[in-house]
Amino acid sequence: MVQEHATSRGVPSLNVVISGLTASGKTRFGTELARQLGYRYVSASETLIQRLGIPPRMRHDIWGDGFDAVARLRDSGDPDRWLDMEMARLAEIQENTVFDSWALPWFAPRGALRIWLSCSHETRCRKARLAHSPGERRPLRHYADIIDRKDADSRARFRSLYGIEYGPDPGVFDHVLDATEYYVDSPTPRSEQKAGEFSRHLLNTVRNSMEETFTA
Repeated sequence: MVQEHATSRGVPSLNVVISGLTASGKTRFGTELARQLGYRYVSASETLIQRLGIPPRMRHDIWGDGFDAVARLRDSGDPDRWLDMEMARLAEIQENTVFDSWALPWFAPRGALRIWLSCSHETRCRKARLAHSPGERRPLRHYADIIDRKDADSRARFRSLYGIEYGPDPGVFDHVLDATEYYVDSPTPRSEQKAGEFSRHLLNTVRNSMEETFTA
C-alpha cells in the first residue's frame, strides 16, 4: 500500500524505515510521520495482504480467527521473500518515503534511516484489543496468545529465510524508540495527547538525524 503526501519544504530527502514487533505502533506512527514530512507511506503488511488476495473480512479478523488462515497463505509459495525483495527494490528507486516493514532494515540501501519501535508486551496486547469494537472484544489473554504466536512466527521466518535474528539489533538500527508509555487502555483525549507526544518525538528524532546526515 502506498499513500502520497505533499512533500514538506526545507526537509532534506532521506528514506525512513520503521520496524518493530506486532502492535508496536508502526502503522499509526509511520503514517503520521509520513504526513508530517510530506512523504509517501509504504506498508509491507498491506502489500503482502494484497499479494495474497486476503479478503476484507479476513483482514478484520486478524485478531480473531483469521491468524491461522493468513499463516497458511504465507506458507504457500514464497510470498515473504518476494515481499522483502519488493520493499528493497522500492527503497532503491523511491525517495521521500516512510517504509513500514519488518525486514527492510536489513536490506535497505545505505543512507536510509532505520528506526525500531519497541513497546511492552502488555501494552501491545491492550492495543490489539482496541482493534475490536466493544461488543467483539475478547479477554486480554486471547490477544496475548495471538501476539505471542505472531512474534514467534516472524522470528522463525526471518531466521529460516535469511539467518536474521529479528529484533532491535544495534548494528542495524539508528534509533530504538520506546512507545510503551504513549498508549492507554481506551481511545480518549488523553490517549490522543500521549500519541501526539510520541509522534512529535519521532518527528524530531528523524529531523535531527537528517540534519546530522546532510551537514556531516
